[in-house]
Amino acid sequence: MQLKGIGAFVDGKFAIIDVLNASCQFKKSPIDLTGSSIDDVNDKLYHSIDDNYLKFLFKRVFGNVIDLVISIIPQTRLLTLLNIADSTTKNHIINVDYKDKKSNKTQERKYILYNASKNFDSALNSVWGKISSDMQIYDRVIFTRDEIPVEFIYHKFRDWREKQIPNTFEFRQGKDEYKIISVLKRINYPTDNKEAHLSFGKDDNPKYTVTILVEHGGGGSSTGGPLLKNIFEKLVDMGYISN
Repeated sequence: MQLKGIGAFVDGKFAIIDVLNASCQFKKSPIDLTGSSIDDVNDKLYHSIDDNYLKFLFKRVFGNVIDLVISIIPQTRLLTLLNIADSTTKNHIINVDYKDKKSNKTQERKYILYNASKNFDSALNSVWGKISSDMQIYDRVIFTRDEIPVEFIYHKFRDWREKQIPNTFEFRQGKDEYKIISVLKRINYPTDNKEAHLSFGKDDNPKYTVTILVEHGGGGSSTGGPLLKNIFEKLVDMGYISN
């Protein structure tokens, strides 16, 4: 069977080679890679996308005009050939890993939900188990849906004017109380440090907002209800949201 087209993914850039017509075109990447410390001039990391996710992305961008994808990661000098004939465009979670150039170990991770629920709480709930686990391991965990570049970033330590602020949640889409509470009500830190900080944008000073008091496992609404009320009142007192 003759190839129709070959897709190429090189260092975050998408291209397609039309085999039949001997032409080449470039396409904007359907994924937004922002949110990592690479944006903050951290040149020790590179981004990496799993082969299965790449197949999905090419299928989503180019449809059925290509059969084969070539993935090249310059930092690792790795070239991979992918057959995308069996890929689908159903609901998908894309993981972007930001890895150390020397050790190739993941330091940060971004979750992108495609065809996601428009309800933020439902969308977050579908992937929170993974995010919560990653918060214990990685320096940053980033979450977003569809075409939004970044919705929130968890920083294990947020660098702010020569200080390191622990457990900071940076909301890039403004002071949306629904999103804030949706995130904070799920936090369950494994250590005694249960302080959370909020910031709204890259240049916003992270501020202490609330100590998480939830005891997971049996509290039910008798625990969760008062907690959310306290969180909301605290945010109002600090001027983050209006009552």
